[in-house]
Parts: sequence; structure tokens; C-alpha cells
Amino acid sequence: MLKKIGTMAACLAVVMSSGAVMAQDADGNIERKTELSEELHTVWGVRDDLKGLVDSIAEKIPAEKRSEFLDYMDEVMDYDAIQELSVNTAVETFTEAELEAMVDYYTSDLGQSAEQKKVRYNEALTPRVQSMMQTGMAKAVEEMNKKAMTQPYKSQ
Repeated sequence: MLKKIGTMAACLAVVMSSGAVMAQDADGNIERKTELSEELHTVWGVRDDLKGLVDSIAEKIPAEKRSEFLDYMDEVMDYDAIQELSVNTAVETFTEAELEAMVDYYTSDLGQSAEQKKVRYNEALTPRVQSMMQTGMAKAVEEMNKKAMTQPYKSQ
């Protein structure tokens, strides 16, 4: 787990230090798209979602180590940089019209209702998917081991 977090932090550092310039797409200007993306991210709560993910991971850590883990994660996770990266990625990915439509939807009563249900949705889905993946991986390893045991030894 810490290896994944370290890899993510390294990737973020490379992206942040590269000084990559976002290309203006044909449908509109970067300034307007950035404004829309920032508004969208206010609704999406990317920073809060990421912090919530770290907190949910921490719940799986023994209580005596949890505080240390959370302190470490607060040191290594640059939530502002991740938020900025997410905003910029949305600017690069979506057209101005798409960003406007998403802002319109997510700031509407219906969109806000759906967004509030996202936590419940993820809480219901994630353990099921993880269980399926664990079962599948266990079966795959078992099958691979069976095949390895049935193949004759070849000396080199």
C-alpha cells in the first residue's frame, strides 16, 4: 500500500515539476475552461474524497498504528497539488461545453442529490468488487500453481 502511495506521489511530482503547458483546444479558451473546472471541483469535492479514502484505509490499520499512519499520509499527500492536477486534467480532457453541462448538472438539485449518494454507492460497490477480485486472484494463483506442479521439470 505504501508503495502505491509512493508511486502516486512520485508521478505527481514529475507532472508538477514538468511545467507542462495545457494546449488550448479549438472549442474555447483555457481561462473559461479553468473557471468551469474549478467550479466543478468545488461540487465534486475531489480533495474531500481523497482524504476520505485515506481515512477509510486507516480504519483497516490496527488502532495503535492508525494515528501514525494518518500523520504520515498528511505529510506525504499534497492535497492542493492533487486538486490542481485534477482541475487541469479536466481542462485538458473536457470541452468547454462539456464542462458547462457538468457544472449545470452537478449544481442542480438532481445533480447534488446524485452526488450525495456517491458515498453510499461507493461504500456498497467497493467491498463487492474487492471480494470478487480477491476470489478471482486466489483462483488464478491456485490454477497457476496446479499447472506448474503438473508440468515436467526441465533442466537447463
